[in-house]
Amino acid sequence: NVKVNRLTGGKVILHYDITQDKDNYDAFLSIEIGKRVILQDMAIGNEQPSTGIRTIRDIDVSDVITEPGQYIINLYIRPGDRAQSGWLLNEASLMGVEGSSEPL
Repeated sequence: NVKVNRLTGGKVILHYDITQDKDNYDAFLSIEIGKRVILQDMAIGNEQPSTGIRTIRDIDVSDVITEPGQYIINLYIRPGDRAQSGWLLNEASLMGVEGSSEPL
């Protein structure tokens, strides 16, 4: 739950950093802002064409976050056909804005 008070100019970027936590298998990452899908089922993890143990990415969300307001950003990790020990979201941040986040 993110409250954007002001766009600081330029692009609005969603940055995220996800690590496999002792898991040797793949999963799929999807991201939504509000009800809009920003990323659909990107393979992450150890299996091809995945990203390995750590996934760090930036996504331009300037076409979704266009003005100050309240935004709900959801990151979903769906296990593939196998999973062992899980995943950790190390960081998720919204760059190019000023504001705050609040727990739901």
